Amino acid sequence: MIVYGSAIESVVPASVLDRLKQDGKLQHLLISYYYLRKNKGFKWLGDIEDLIIDSGAHSFQKGAHVDWVSYTHEYAKWIRENDTPRIRGYFEMDVDNIIGYENVLKLRHILLTESGHPEKIIPVWHRNRGVSEFEKMVSEHSIAAVTGFKNEDIQDHQYLMFLKEAWKNNCWLHGLGMTRKPILDKVPFDSVDSSSWKLGPVAYGNFHGRKLSRAQTGTPEGKAMLCRAAYNDLLAMQKHYEKKYRRLGVHNHPPIL
Repeated sequence: MIVYGSAIESVVPASVLDRLKQDGKLQHLLISYYYLRKNKGFKWLGDIEDLIIDSGAHSFQKGAHVDWVSYTHEYAKWIRENDTPRIRGYFEMDVDNIIGYENVLKLRHILLTESGHPEKIIPVWHRNRGVSEFEKMVSEHSIAAVTGFKNEDIQDHQYLMFLKEAWKNNCWLHGLGMTRKPILDKVPFDSVDSSSWKLGPVAYGNFHGRKLSRAQTGTPEGKAMLCRAAYNDLLAMQKHYEKKYRRLGVHNHPPIL
């Protein structure tokens, strides 16, 4: 299992990123295209070893008018011009709740036909699509995803069934937003991601069960210290689950980089 850390581009100071690059620790990360588009790139993108790109479709403010077709054309163009073997895949525009699944399929078609890398487009299953659509999805794609938010699309006891269906079709299954330890200890996803590694320490000042003071977190130096410590915890988590399932013989897919 590969654990991808997300949100590094929006919260980690440049000084910390430079140090992580120097130490060769920029690995297994999820970066948002929304951020790349808004900020005209990410200085360290070429230094990350193994990453996934999120469409950023859910980053727009609620109620904002979005030209989803134009945005998807831009996303496909960016993929075509920037893809490298280090990028495992690109999440689709899974905005079913805003424009309906029929229109999401049209946006997926744009990505499949214009990105130049249809094999790397990652469909994301939601409950409204129906189980039959999941079965179709994993039979037609080499990589797919399900959401990991508790009881949103899938009940906790159902994840293993979805994983087995994906594996039956030799499809890599990613748990989107999933780093809940009780699930990860039982369900050997091919990969997962989450921003929870930074939420407690960086956003709320909670670290290893302690509430840190404003003096510890309110300065650039304090934030940098917290980010380094939180990122080291992420690295430890990555190593733990990689070793856990390798030791148990659950290493079902070769890398698809």
